[in-house]
Amino acid sequence: MSGDILVRLVEVTKYFRHDQTEQSLLARFVQNEKNRYVSINKVTIHLYKGETMGIAGIAGSGKTVLAQLIAKVIEPNSGRVRNNARTFLAAESSTTHSVSHFIETMLLSYNIPLADYAELKHEILIFAELEDKDKTKVSELTVVERAQLLIALTQFLQPEVVVYNDLTRHLSPAFKKKFGEVIDELVSRDKSVVLMEENPDLMLYKADYVSWLSHGQLRRSGEPGDVLPQYLDYYRQYKGTKEELFDLDYKIRRQTLQSRELKRVNRHTRTYVNEDLRKWLSLSAVLLVLGLVLFTLVLKDVQYKPAVAEQQKVAINKQPETSYTEKYALAAVSKQTAVTFKNKTVAQLPAGSLVEITAISPEDYRIAYDSKEMKIEKKNLIYINPAALYDERSFEELKPYMYSNYVNFHQFFNGFLGASRQKVEDELYPEIREPFAIKLTDNEIYLQFNEQKRVSGIRFPLVNRQEMRKKFNLDDDFWIVKVDNGYAVADFDAQTWLYFRR
Repeated sequence: MSGDILVRLVEVTKYFRHDQTEQSLLARFVQNEKNRYVSINKVTIHLYKGETMGIAGIAGSGKTVLAQLIAKVIEPNSGRVRNNARTFLAAESSTTHSVSHFIETMLLSYNIPLADYAELKHEILIFAELEDKDKTKVSELTVVERAQLLIALTQFLQPEVVVYNDLTRHLSPAFKKKFGEVIDELVSRDKSVVLMEENPDLMLYKADYVSWLSHGQLRRSGEPGDVLPQYLDYYRQYKGTKEELFDLDYKIRRQTLQSRELKRVNRHTRTYVNEDLRKWLSLSAVLLVLGLVLFTLVLKDVQYKPAVAEQQKVAINKQPETSYTEKYALAAVSKQTAVTFKNKTVAQLPAGSLVEITAISPEDYRIAYDSKEMKIEKKNLIYINPAALYDERSFEELKPYMYSNYVNFHQFFNGFLGASRQKVEDELYPEIREPFAIKLTDNEIYLQFNEQKRVSGIRFPLVNRQEMRKKFNLDDDFWIVKVDNGYAVADFDAQTWLYFRR
């Protein structure tokens, strides 16, 4: 598994309107609790290249809609979905095409050479155990046969991302074993898999990371060993309880959107407006807008401008867009660097600052800063990939090359990582106070702060530089090493260490 993020959903919400045929015009446009059903509510997930992610959830939890959002079959009402990878959604299909035609359509969409169709189609049918079903309509296959067909297609098409929506429950033990082998082969080729199951089966053995979906909301995410035991206990309770009364708290919260805009709309739509008055108000508003438009045209003495000239002007002014690749990483600032938003500088980060990278381009990084996505130039940054296999050293090995005061009291100083600025001000004795750093009195130790005013790292001098280079055979300008449940970054030019934990 690499550090490249192939799919990212951020604060995604998806709701559907109820049948509008009997609704008034106003009700069709106003999104309130009476005319919409929330399926997915503020879900955030990241799928890494070469990762198998499990999504566990009971029937009606929103797995199918989430699968469609990941595959970009549908668009969210709010939030962001980023997925530029070729994605195969392995879910129930009701197509009336024959199995043979369906396979050929999939081969065509994956640009398989026509000369290979016959042989490859035969191999898919054999793998799916459907050799005698090639002329049968897909809709007439059993659910077991449809699941086997979809799994066989992913085995031979090898898409970058595969979303399996609750197929395991239909399979025999023998084919379930084949399914596990398909997942293993996909991952071995650096493909990414989303495995959705109501009753976790393969997820127990194949998932690298698990998210528990409950009534359209992520209830818990983490390592399979941490999440699945709690989910299985929940699942057993669900099987023994009346469905309409089960998990009522999450069921109610599913329909509660916290968006400020929707709250405002809901409040105003509670006011009753007479039907005749509503019509006159609507007509008056239209006439008023038309009057304002005519008045503006007369006032500005608008003249005819050829559309071609306008298009040429737009083409001249349009700047090429920067292409970004989604990637989660960190970076340590080695020299003061500007953070920009819409081409305006919003902050100057000093040396020792730590930033969270969300995407990269040839010129700069896109970072998460102050709850927004901003930009920072690559120069003066030390790139840190959390998924990389950095050297691991003990504190005892490194302390001869660290500032003595930090060495003597490192456990005390490390205890302030993640602490608020107020706590640092109250309990320590700052000598120099800066927006993103505090220097401790009579010490060469700096506590670095992020934009949330929390301690993100500790910076202190590097000593015996040449001896350290020789000891660990180091030639680069910096060295990133794992130590004491954290990372230490040695900047040889600045002769400083930065220690942080994630």
